[in-house]
Amino acid sequence: MPVVDSVDFNNVAADIGESVTVNNPSETVSSDYGSLTASTDSNTTETAIIQPFNSNKIARSDGRLKEGDCFGMFRSDSVVQEGSMITVGSVVYIVKNLTNVNPSGSTHHFEADLILSR
Repeated sequence: MPVVDSVDFNNVAADIGESVTVNNPSETVSSDYGSLTASTDSNTTETAIIQPFNSNKIARSDGRLKEGDCFGMFRSDSVVQEGSMITVGSVVYIVKNLTNVNPSGSTHHFEADLILSR
């Protein structure tokens, strides 16, 4: 079996990918009243490959493809997580179905459905 090197994907992402902002929202508990507060202060800029879905890809669990949803491929050193907010230009997506692609036992890259946030 040939060795699959994550550096190869990272180089391709650097060549043809685009700059995106990855934001991993977190929840903090208020010490005064115990209420949850959403925080979105962990922005990271990285390179990813973003592609619109084609008719062969079904993004939503109800079987409908929504216009504007995309497919994203992220480098092996990405900070992307399930539920991350991805900003491409002025468009914001939510990460769903994050998959760690690791054909040789170590992370090669990540793939995810990107659901258009309205």
